[in-house]
Amino acid sequence: MRHLTDVERSWLRDVFAGHEELVFDWTDDPDGELHVPDGATMEQLLAEYAAGAARCDAVVAAHQLDDVSARRGFSLRWVLLHLLEETARHLGHLDLLRELADGSTGEEPIG
Repeated sequence: MRHLTDVERSWLRDVFAGHEELVFDWTDDPDGELHVPDGATMEQLLAEYAAGAARCDAVVAAHQLDDVSARRGFSLRWVLLHLLEETARHLGHLDLLRELADGSTGEEPIG
């Protein structure tokens, strides 16, 4: 969740909109977005993601799909597609871990 929160912030707010902001301070841990802090709850992680998503949604709502980013020359359409791929990739990782944990494959017969 922290990684996706930071990836969305980076691509939409930093690269696309040109806002320089940090959601998390990685000074003590350069891979901090990949680590869950001690004592963090799922509710906290989801709240951080929801707050970040709301700021990113505002960027998307203020632009057209063919608008070009402030940095690096990507269209909003390209950025959104990249974020879709990134999210899908990580959800696939989570699905594999869940399958290893409980053996369920999501291919249960219907009916």
